[in-house]
Amino acid sequence: FFQFAAMHQGHAAVAHDPQGWANVTRFASVTVARLAEVENRMVSLGCTRLGRVLASIEEGRKREAFDVLSADSRPASEVERLRAEQMLLKMHQLVDKFDQDVQSMGANVLSKLQA
Repeated sequence: FFQFAAMHQGHAAVAHDPQGWANVTRFASVTVARLAEVENRMVSLGCTRLGRVLASIEEGRKREAFDVLSADSRPASEVERLRAEQMLLKMHQLVDKFDQDVQSMGANVLSKLQA
């Protein structure tokens, strides 16, 4: 690599030295490999962090849903039973929507990371 900077009769030594070109090529390939490794590491870290955030959001929503369910778990009348069934249906719809949102957000993040 240091031969690259050396001057030979006013011209870079690399232009006339096959060993100099080999050094430049080796340096370039090592640099590209390191950049690819860093990029892969950053993608992995981003995905891991995203997974943690999504898991905590999911856990919070589950907790809220179970709190609502436990409050409505013993209906005293037919009206309350129907209300509880409607809330359960709504909870299923919320979970499905959450799954769709998570998949969409994950796809967006991955597409941005690949761009």
